[in-house]
Amino acid sequence: MSASLRTYYPAFLDLKGKKCLIVGGGKVAERKVRSLVKAGANVTLISPELTASLKRMSSNEKIGHKKRRFRKGDTGGFFLVIAATSDEKVNRRVFEESKGLINSVDMPDLCNFIVPSVVSKGPLQIAISTSGLSPAVSRTLRKDLEEYVHKDVSRYLSWLKNIRERIKKKMPGMSSEASDKRTRLLKKLGSKEMLNEIRSKGFEKARKYAERIIEKDWES
Repeated sequence: MSASLRTYYPAFLDLKGKKCLIVGGGKVAERKVRSLVKAGANVTLISPELTASLKRMSSNEKIGHKKRRFRKGDTGGFFLVIAATSDEKVNRRVFEESKGLINSVDMPDLCNFIVPSVVSKGPLQIAISTSGLSPAVSRTLRKDLEEYVHKDVSRYLSWLKNIRERIKKKMPGMSSEASDKRTRLLKKLGSKEMLNEIRSKGFEKARKYAERIIEKDWES
């Protein structure tokens, strides 16, 4: 492995209510704002100018906005910071003074975390990273996976949330026997066979097939 190649630790962050800062107000910043707002973050934007969409979000109080250039001390108190300006000098200043999580768009050397390409279908999220070596390859793989993962997988996962609770009630107990039985059933419901069933027949038929598996296991 090359000495210059970084090894990253993959993680999904719960940003609900967390204070996040974005420096920049262009199209790139807009994409970052949308993903952070979707994750429930408390977003503040610093930029003299904003895209029309960001202006609307600010007017609707979905985000905070400081209409000025970045100043020393602006990163204080933020859980996560993104430098999304077109000025490398500004992005470097943001990076150098940030104490927490910092990402400078398209500048991996000015980051302590990178943002992966993500396949998102309801509760299903698949993150893809090339460790910053080729975002283009990440995007290509993401498109391939978007085509491969059937849209009904999202519906199936939402249905499984309730099924898990039913299984716990139907198969209660902390014994190894009860735990093993629940685990075996849940593995069947998350197997490649089930995903193939969804892909070939759609959610409704796959759900009925899963219900038959559940009833058979409960009776055994």
